[in-house]
Amino acid sequence: MKTIVSKARIHLLGVTSAMVIAAVSTPHAMAYDFLDDTTFIAKETAVQNFLSKVIEQNISNLQSSISSEFTNLTSSMNTAVSNQTTDLASQMSANTETQTTAQARMQDAADTRATERAVQGVKVQAALGAQSGSTVCNTVTGAVSTQNLEDLTQMWRKQAVQQMLALNHGYSGTGTKAVSSSAILGLVHANHCTYSATQYDVDSGYCPSVTQTKTDYSSPGGSSGSGSPISSDDTNADLLFSQSTLSDQQAHAMNGFAWMVSKAIPDATPTQLRSNCGSSYECNLERYKSDAREARASIGQSILNGIIGSSRVIDADDINQKNTMQWAEATAALLGGYHQSAGPYCTKYMNSSSCYFPNGVSEEARDELQSKRWYFDPKFGVFAGSQAQAPEQKDMAMMEMWNTYQFHMIYDQMRQMNASLAAMEDMMAENSLK
Repeated sequence: MKTIVSKARIHLLGVTSAMVIAAVSTPHAMAYDFLDDTTFIAKETAVQNFLSKVIEQNISNLQSSISSEFTNLTSSMNTAVSNQTTDLASQMSANTETQTTAQARMQDAADTRATERAVQGVKVQAALGAQSGSTVCNTVTGAVSTQNLEDLTQMWRKQAVQQMLALNHGYSGTGTKAVSSSAILGLVHANHCTYSATQYDVDSGYCPSVTQTKTDYSSPGGSSGSGSPISSDDTNADLLFSQSTLSDQQAHAMNGFAWMVSKAIPDATPTQLRSNCGSSYECNLERYKSDAREARASIGQSILNGIIGSSRVIDADDINQKNTMQWAEATAALLGGYHQSAGPYCTKYMNSSSCYFPNGVSEEARDELQSKRWYFDPKFGVFAGSQAQAPEQKDMAMMEMWNTYQFHMIYDQMRQMNASLAAMEDMMAENSLK
């Protein structure tokens, strides 16, 4: 029984029979009596002590083995993780380098495109800046072609005033010999009958035939046409203000008009008939009064002849008027409000039976045409709304240049008005003392 129990204890300790036999196999093993409890207990204690050592040793070995395996596993894991981390870092570094290279290439491409865009932008701006405004060429051509009109007008004006002053003093203006008042009146009569005779003049016996050309008209109802004139052109100031260019016949009629406005009745006693009065006080006083009247009258004569001269076509040479006509015809063709009709200057300079300026181009006609150049040109209006900034600025510069010239013209007109007002003020003051 004890033996069975002891064996059972041995098995409970997880020790095999071979281990027990090995533990008790000593030189004196056969000398023990298993039936002796004291001996058995001692032996059992010895066995247990041995087994404890064995177990402790096994446990220590197992712990060492487990620790070693764990250390090895941990080391392997650490090595694997380190290797994986290194590989990942290498891959990330490679990816970063690739990404950096790609970004650098993209930035280089963007810089190249930006540079090309800037270069093309400069080229476009340069091309636009080089474009001329739609009216620059026309304006410059007009200035060159018509540059002599104002000088010719001023020359004619000076000559006209000189002739009128000569007539006031009893000279015909074409010679140095004085003529009588009746001769001067005869010149006025001849000029009227040659260029301005109407049916009224024929019926009254003043002129032998009608010489004034028919005048175009439009009725209040809108119909238009022409008819036999009743009113003479040399008594009609409307010709100066209703049209920019006088025909040759109208220009001669305006000569008589200027004379009648400034000198309603010729002197009954011309200057040469008063020249024999000597140097007496009365003679000098009469002469002074006559000269004073002529001086005051010359202001009005100058202003009036300036207006007439600006509406006359002063054809000093064919080249001057030809260039003016070619520019004016080309410009008027672009504008609204101009219509063609027959006239002598059409065949003379344009080789056509009709044109926009059949009586030629006067200074007033040039000024009117240039002033209408921008507003009445529908193509310019469309172009100005779509053109680039540079051409539009050039067109604006042309307009400003023309405005500057017109400001001078306005200033000149104001000077003449002031002179006329001053003369009237002097005459009013003189009459108030009488």
